[in-house]
Amino acid sequence: MLANPDQSTSFDELTASVSPSTASEEGGDDSGLADWRAEIDTLDTQLLELLMRRQQVVRAIGDYKRARGLTPLDPKRWRQLLEANMAKGESVGLCREFISDLYHLIHDYSLRLESESGEIQEEENA
Repeated sequence: MLANPDQSTSFDELTASVSPSTASEEGGDDSGLADWRAEIDTLDTQLLELLMRRQQVVRAIGDYKRARGLTPLDPKRWRQLLEANMAKGESVGLCREFISDLYHLIHDYSLRLESESGEIQEEENA
């Protein structure tokens, strides 16, 4: 379950907040569904762009840490980040488990990028 059941909105509230053009109730027109799908496509594109920007920052952090002899993982920072984002997600109606799973995936990949960033530069300089 992606939404926190205690804070989830009803389908009617959700559809009112998204407000695509409404489908004809009699004709079975799917234009409302098409509008929602187009909205999802737009949101997915925005998510991908944000992830790309995040990846660029992660690589820069990896370079910074490597230049100063710091390890990629800062357990204290990771715990703070995870807890803060789970709380933020929960405050807008998302399930803590979903946010935890999502950030574990993002963080694991980020650690790989931080580590690989230096290896790529070393190969280019060789």
